Amino acid sequence: MAKNIVIIVLALAILGGAAYLIKVSQPRVAVATLNSQNNSGQAGTATVINLPDGNAKVTITLFGVTAGVSQPAHIHEGTCENLGDVKYPLINLLNGNSETIIYTDVAKLGRNLPLAINVHKSEKDQSVYTSCGNLQIP
Repeated sequence: MAKNIVIIVLALAILGGAAYLIKVSQPRVAVATLNSQNNSGQAGTATVINLPDGNAKVTITLFGVTAGVSQPAHIHEGTCENLGDVKYPLINLLNGNSETIIYTDVAKLGRNLPLAINVHKSEKDQSVYTSCGNLQIP
């Protein structure tokens, strides 16, 4: 009986260790360098980090923006060179900053690459892209 308990405890320890290794080996951060488009002069970075609840936070910081202008942003399928449909709408940038919680994690984003983050000139001028960056998992 004692031998069976020891075997069960060892098996659980091994399984728990394997689950831990799988969890920590999953990517937890994705990044995009946002490059200026259409001579906007707007460039910056986007980071996506996993949150403890299983979702992810997208943070965008853009320089060269016009103060007070709300700029729509999205994560699109495809690349900046060949944008596809919107995969995740993001909260509009204001003064070059935006934070959005998306209901996925970085590992799932990685399985859906290529993805790109793009920013529009304004709510009124959504057909003009001011910056874009291809999402990468380092």
